[in-house]
Amino acid sequence: MPLEDLIKLSPEERVNAMEVLWRSLSSDAELHQGLVPKWHQQILASRLQQLRAGHETTVPWEQAKERLAILVQEGS
Repeated sequence: MPLEDLIKLSPEERVNAMEVLWRSLSSDAELHQGLVPKWHQQILASRLQQLRAGHETTVPWEQAKERLAILVQEGS
């Protein structure tokens, strides 16, 4: 699908497309390892360390998606 067509999708459709793309990229992490810049890997490692140390809280993914959907709707 051309990028121009993706931009024309509704916000919900774009989030769904992003999820499909993310699943396809994350299904084989070793294959795509070089695509994540070093600085981003460092930030992710730091956040994971904070989470493991109990300094961060999490919410279930479904709840996070609901929150994002509300934010997207409010921004539209």
